Amino acid sequence: MARTALSEFCRQSSTNDVNCLAQPAEIIVSDGDIAGEILRLASEKSCDLIVLGASKGILSGTSVGNTIKTILKNSKIPTLVIPSGEQ
Repeated sequence: MARTALSEFCRQSSTNDVNCLAQPAEIIVSDGDIAGEILRLASEKSCDLIVLGASKGILSGTSVGNTIKTILKNSKIPTLVIPSGEQ
């Protein structure tokens, strides 16, 4: 399911970049607190960067979702939040 979603994302982004369809080395499905699991796995896997995709309008308002806020507050590695491409 995750690979299908990534392929659909690349198709919808209308990019001609062949690297967009490159498959990730590993897809992890985990239970638990979302922010906690992202932070735990980023540390466990020695990640250099956490990239989060925001929903439409999440960055334009005065509040940020709890998951993103928790990750930004507690991450020991750089974290990038990408706003939705929807206008």
